Amino acid sequence: MFCEHPTCSLEAKTTCKYHCQLSVCQQHRLEHETTLLNDFEEQLDELSNPISTLLSKSRRDLNQSEESRQRDLNHINSLFDHHLSSIDQRLKLSKKSNELILTKREQLIQYKTGDNQLTKEDYQQIETMSNQIGNSLHDQHELNNHLYNQNSNIDIRPIDSK
Repeated sequence: MFCEHPTCSLEAKTTCKYHCQLSVCQQHRLEHETTLLNDFEEQLDELSNPISTLLSKSRRDLNQSEESRQRDLNHINSLFDHHLSSIDQRLKLSKKSNELILTKREQLIQYKTGDNQLTKEDYQQIETMSNQIGNSLHDQHELNNHLYNQNSNIDIRPIDSK
């Protein structure tokens, strides 16, 4: 059997078993293998470039996602701290108000029994406390609106696939 290369008339010594079943001489076998290896290397390069691009984009998207997550967590923590501070202020005001109410109730009882007289200062303290409670309720309402608006403005989007 002769070499199946178009320009060769030497005796075929081998067959390309895994690729094309071509019977070729020793010289053309080496050329054939070299061509196959070069083609295979080119195909690997062609696959490698998009994979590298995909990997690079995936890493960039991951970094952006992590940065976005951290910004969102910082924002949430800030809102939580602000809300916690507001609650703490309201608790202190409630405690102070309760103490004042207890004191004024005792004074009222004393006034009713004729042991004591209510003064202008007593009325001013109650009015001041009433104003503080009203302001606190207004501030709480504003904070609730702010938190609601912040929560509805949070931009939750999937990572875009550019």
